[in-house]
Amino acid sequence: MEILPNLILLDLMMPVKDGFQFCLEKDNNARISYIPVVILSADGQVKDYQPRINARAFLRKPLDIYNLIKVIEDIIA
Repeated sequence: MEILPNLILLDLMMPVKDGFQFCLEKDNNARISYIPVVILSADGQVKDYQPRINARAFLRKPLDIYNLIKVIEDIIA
């Protein structure tokens, strides 16, 4: 039995594959496409990425941990 996550916390800047490429591949994979994504980024314009990325929330780093917890709770509730 495969166990998949209820939510993906994703930084846009990763060493091998950036968050944009990951989201594109995730959305094209029927097995995991339904898993909601929360984008984390230090980029001040992170919300401008919304048209390019199918994500449930966009949070700017440094994160407010209480806001992060609330977003996670709202999505997986």
